[in-house]
Amino acid sequence: MKVSNKQKEQVNQGFSEIYKTYEELSQTSLVDQYMRSCVYTHVNSLISPNSSLLELNCGSGIDAAYFAAQGHSVLATDIAQSSADYVALKKEQFDLKKLSFQYLDFEEIHKLKPQQFDYIFSNFGGFNCVSSPEYTFSQFKDILQPGGIVTLCVLSPYYPWEWLYALKGKFKLAFRRLKKGGTVANVEGKAVHTFYFTPKQIQQKMGMDFQLINVESLGFAFPSVNFEKVHQRRKLSKLLLKIDKKLHQWNLAPAAIGDYFVISFRWVN
Repeated sequence: MKVSNKQKEQVNQGFSEIYKTYEELSQTSLVDQYMRSCVYTHVNSLISPNSSLLELNCGSGIDAAYFAAQGHSVLATDIAQSSADYVALKKEQFDLKKLSFQYLDFEEIHKLKPQQFDYIFSNFGGFNCVSSPEYTFSQFKDILQPGGIVTLCVLSPYYPWEWLYALKGKFKLAFRRLKKGGTVANVEGKAVHTFYFTPKQIQQKMGMDFQLINVESLGFAFPSVNFEKVHQRRKLSKLLLKIDKKLHQWNLAPAAIGDYFVISFRWVN
């Protein structure tokens, strides 16, 4: 099932507005910085030097700029109108000659042919804006090099920190991720229908031609940036991040439980 034009327009408008907040968080938030570092560590363990990387839903280009600075050729894509300006600014500011941008609906990535990429990447829940991501996943083979890798960062339905809202009687908020058919998120005043997937569901939707490489939780032992009262207590925030890091080192963080999970596949053509 394709995403409706109304949903796409809500995503365009809402996320165009919120990218300014993402920029600020990347500079000031310990949580945002830690989460991005975890994603980068995951990708860097898999990506080869000087790879060609396609980023879907690139946002303000924070991750695209990072990977371009590592020497990879990066095509950053998004449907939000503000993305192009943010990416162009980073390209000029950091002299990133290997970074480029293209407006692209991720349901139409087949239009990139005959280009081929070594790596496809999407961070922080881009595919949670679509109920049936398998439509896009089926197009990956059209633009991936043989043996190419896909890494997705996906919002999980099982996030215990949100369940704590039930203690205040906010049951709808506490268990919104478990609602069948997804829920509506307020993104800068725009209603964006959001869907939550388990690692198993994403693996099934990727299909038999993609071999699971690795999956790990993101945000297991600490709350998201939305829990501002927690993170205003810097010592507590740092402690929770330290605990999370240790749990991952000891392989004690369940992959399916957390704010997000990061999952990678290899195309076995």
